[in-house]
Parts: sequence; C-alpha cells; structure tokens
Amino acid sequence: MVSVRRAEPLVTTGSRGLQEDSFPFRLYQKAKRLEAAAHDSMFGPDHHADIMNFTACQLAARMEVLKKAQEKPFDELFGLEESENVG
Repeated sequence: MVSVRRAEPLVTTGSRGLQEDSFPFRLYQKAKRLEAAAHDSMFGPDHHADIMNFTACQLAARMEVLKKAQEKPFDELFGLEESENVG
C-alpha cells in the first residue's frame, strides 16, 4: 500500500483549537475509539485489554492537554513578555 502525504501542515490551529482534519485530532479520535474498544466484551477481563485501556487513556489525556494548549495564544502559554517576542 502506498501512502500519500498531504501538502498541508499536519497540525492546523485556530480560534477553535484542533481542526478536524489535523493529525492530533485524528489521533485523539483513535485514542477514544481504542478506549471504548478496551471496554468491549470481546476483550473480557484480559491483561492485554488492561494494557490497551491504560495506553488509550494516557494518549487521550495527553491529547486533551495538547488540545487545550492550542486554544491559547503562544505568548500566554510560554509567559513571554513583549520585549522577549522574537521576529
């Protein structure tokens, strides 16, 4: 299978935070699906399901942080003063 890279940036930010076509948003959605699948009956009380659930929860938590971070201006995130702004 051949994968085709898009010319657009993977992460698109704006006033609405993560855009639906961005890589982090798709990754976040995948983590949510994994988390839901870990609770599905096909896994049962299984060690692998516990590991997958933990991994999905960790990924979802990190994506929440990223999502919230992208909703704030860069200066506010890093506490830059006006004199410290570069470029």
